Amino acid sequence: MFWMLGIDHFKRINDRYGHGCGDECLALIGQTLSNFSRRDNEFAARLGGEEFAAVFYGMPPAKAAAIAEQVRESVAKLELQVPDATIRFTISIGVAAWIPAAEDTKLTFAKAADEALYQAKAMGRDHVCLAERAGHANDVLSDDTVQGAR
Repeated sequence: MFWMLGIDHFKRINDRYGHGCGDECLALIGQTLSNFSRRDNEFAARLGGEEFAAVFYGMPPAKAAAIAEQVRESVAKLELQVPDATIRFTISIGVAAWIPAAEDTKLTFAKAADEALYQAKAMGRDHVCLAERAGHANDVLSDDTVQGAR
């Protein structure tokens, strides 16, 4: 399972509050991801800019999507205090999770997760989108999907 996630409207945070505040937002997301990636087969890293990636091995798609939704909800509750303001921000997440097939390459999951991330942003941001195998449409998580996976 592979995730790609990005901070929604990150440029606005940097432009309005400065790059120091943007860096603090990045650190908060890193801390949040580390809380959800504690097993030996779970990894999270910043890719650059406002984008992060996470890899979770041996996890069914519904559970991967449910955890992504929990991360999204956790980040939405974060607050960064600056003089005269409280900064709140959201993330969008694209999730690619399926049993690899012979035609899958090393980049198949990353590309699918990245496309799902762009779909989540296109839907208004602050969403989790689950990519299906190549050639299938992405689906936005419904509350029923997330609840059923917990």
